[in-house]
Amino acid sequence: MITGLYPDSSWIETIRSSKNITFIPTLHMGNFLSLFKVDEILYILFEPKSTSPQQNTTPNTLLTIDEITPTVTALGDQARLTILTVLANHKELFAQEIINETGLHQSTVSRHLAVLESGDLLHVRKKGKTKYYSINKTTVEKTITFLNHIKR
Repeated sequence: MITGLYPDSSWIETIRSSKNITFIPTLHMGNFLSLFKVDEILYILFEPKSTSPQQNTTPNTLLTIDEITPTVTALGDQARLTILTVLANHKELFAQEIINETGLHQSTVSRHLAVLESGDLLHVRKKGKTKYYSINKTTVEKTITFLNHIKR
């Protein structure tokens, strides 16, 4: 997705049938696209998003300080690190399997799973009444990138 916006559904067939599409960055378009076709060329006008650093943003990272704080907070406990280590060795586990693997009490595991989930470190898949947990590798990679940046 180049513009971050979706065209009106009435343009979908025109877009698909166009042999050439030219994107034209244009100021004052806001969150709108303007599309027009000349011969075989479809022109799409859009407003580019600002690439300047936002408040609380660290350059060259994917996460802002505000975005990484819940993740780093979730990593700051031995029990949560133990749960993550167990999950790293398995594709996916439900709570009772995590309890069995870690030896932690049920209420402790439940509380720490909630914190890890709020830090976006876990994917949660529900099947019936059972929740299955796995590591959110995207968040882990973004966190590593952030930490590597501040290591410099």
